[in-house]
Amino acid sequence: VFLNFLANNALMNPPPLGFFKDFVVEKSGEHKNEFDIKSRAMMPLADLARLLVLSHGVIGVNNTFKRFDRLVALEPNS
Repeated sequence: VFLNFLANNALMNPPPLGFFKDFVVEKSGEHKNEFDIKSRAMMPLADLARLLVLSHGVIGVNNTFKRFDRLVALEPNS
């Protein structure tokens, strides 16, 4: 149930590229018409790493780089 929640939450963030391969920019606020690299590009990667290591039963790893490093060891052919 928790992994399902994490996956659904990760899918709530739209991808960084729009339909016509242009960057998705903020529509309002202080950074209107600017690309938010943290929320559009980095957060989906962090969410993916978190979800995949937890699906392998790995706990206690709380660094995105270390999570990807652990995933390489768990899935060397991926």
